[in-house]
Amino acid sequence: MEIGDELTVNAETNIKDGEKAFVSLSQYLSIIKITSVVVENGCVDAVIYTNGLSPGGYKVTVDISERVSDEKDVLLVEEDEVEITQNESLMTLKFHLVSF
Repeated sequence: MEIGDELTVNAETNIKDGEKAFVSLSQYLSIIKITSVVVENGCVDAVIYTNGLSPGGYKVTVDISERVSDEKDVLLVEEDEVEITQNESLMTLKFHLVSF
């Protein structure tokens, strides 16, 4: 995905509604961005804006009440300056988090 794209995170879970979840973007074990949301209707939804980040590999982590967590890798590349679009690009990462 290109730097500047909007990264949408969606996680399905069996954790009860109202529980706090954290969605973070990290690189080299350092958290770059973090947001907190609550579980609603069995889902965690968040948006991570990639403006101003450097090219490279990142990890997106979803952690719900320190009971369940998962992570996915994302590669950010330089924006293609030749292609100009009025609509912002976006990417959606889907997670499935189950607590036993």
